[in-house]
Amino acid sequence: MENEQDNTEESIQIKDFNRKITVNENDLIPIDDIVEETYAITYKNLLIQIQEDTFYRGIEYFKQVIREIISKELLEYESHVDKMYIKTISKLIGLKNETNKITLDDVLKKIKEILIQNINQAGDNINSSKISIYNPQRQDFELIGFQTFIDKLKQIFAEITNLNNLKNQTDNILEQIKQITSITNNINTSYLKNYELESKLKSIIPEMPEYKYPNMELEFLAFHPTNKQLYRLGIEYRYLKGIPNDFQYWNIQPTHDAYYTLKEFYDKLLKIEITGEKVELRFPRHYKEQNIYLQIMLALTRDKYPNNTMTKIIYLRFSENSNASQYNIIYSYTGKQHNTTITLLDGWYKLKSYIYNNDANQDVPHLLKL
Repeated sequence: MENEQDNTEESIQIKDFNRKITVNENDLIPIDDIVEETYAITYKNLLIQIQEDTFYRGIEYFKQVIREIISKELLEYESHVDKMYIKTISKLIGLKNETNKITLDDVLKKIKEILIQNINQAGDNINSSKISIYNPQRQDFELIGFQTFIDKLKQIFAEITNLNNLKNQTDNILEQIKQITSITNNINTSYLKNYELESKLKSIIPEMPEYKYPNMELEFLAFHPTNKQLYRLGIEYRYLKGIPNDFQYWNIQPTHDAYYTLKEFYDKLLKIEITGEKVELRFPRHYKEQNIYLQIMLALTRDKYPNNTMTKIIYLRFSENSNASQYNIIYSYTGKQHNTTITLLDGWYKLKSYIYNNDANQDVPHLLKL
């Protein structure tokens, strides 16, 4: 009996509450957690929590999710989209057939009929007619007067015609300039030929200014006595300008090795003291057809037996050719002339070659004086 009485005392009948028709934000709503005690929450805070639990990130996010779901479903359900558009367009253009029997072809035919009908109604009044054009900057269609459109086309065609005429005139002028240049060159050549170029040069050259300082930009002129022509010497003749700037030809002491590689005399004077019978000058193959400046001197030393006949030989050989029998002799002396110095090579040379038995590996160097 006591337990039943306690339960009766803790319960409250809803009918005993005071009733309200409207609820204010700050009105309290009781919440019983069953275990411990009863709490109260304002109506406003309860709504906020319900909204957050229901819409997660807010009502706008919920709307966005709904829109995406609906859009995705519509895109996947193509027949529904087609029917929706057909029904809408049919109503706008006044198709009387039953909606479920109208196809997209029917809609397009109707639109075409309406366009043709409107065109026919325009009549022949060009001044009041308009034409639709697409504006790529605004990305939209615009209406322009038909006569204005025609005038713009005429203006464009006229500008194109003027440009073509200008191009043709420019081509003609360039061709005339080319012809005049050719005639001028021929006149210069004829004048130099007809008025005794050789005698003219003899009188002009002594009056020309003398250039005393090295200048790699200067070029040579050569006179051909047979055809009485002047020629400007090309790249090959640049080496006629003399000793290279970085070539060392002072404080060089004689050496007495049995052979010398190109790197030992490529950029400096070489003095060879021949103590034996022969000396080799070796060139790498990749220098073929190249121009090289060389200054090489030979020193024939005094023999302890001055009455003996001595033999001195200078060979040329490619460094890569190990065949001892394949060489080129550029100097050979047999006699009793001792204690003398001679110049073997001096100036610019092109490194040429010739081969044995049509075999490129059996090659021998040859120095061509420029």
